[in-house]
Amino acid sequence: MPDQVDSVFFADCAARSFFDQVANKWSVMILTILEEKPARFSDFMRRLEGITHKALTVELQDVVHSGSQSADRRFML
Repeated sequence: MPDQVDSVFFADCAARSFFDQVANKWSVMILTILEEKPARFSDFMRRLEGITHKALTVELQDVVHSGSQSADRRFML
C-alpha cells in the first residue's frame, strides 16, 4: 500500500470544487442547458421540472462562484 496520499484528497485541491459541483444533480442539468446556448432564469425554470425558485437561484450562484461559467457570458439576466 502506498504511503503517499493523492493530492485530490486534500481539502485545498482545485479538483474538489469540480467534484462537488458534478455531484449535485441540478448543477449537471444547468451546465447541460448552458452548453446549448445562453439562458435566462425563466428558461431554466421552464426546463428544469421540479426545481424551486430558491433552489435554482442558489444553484446558479454556485455554478458562477465555482468558476464553471461566467455570469456575463452564459446567463442572460
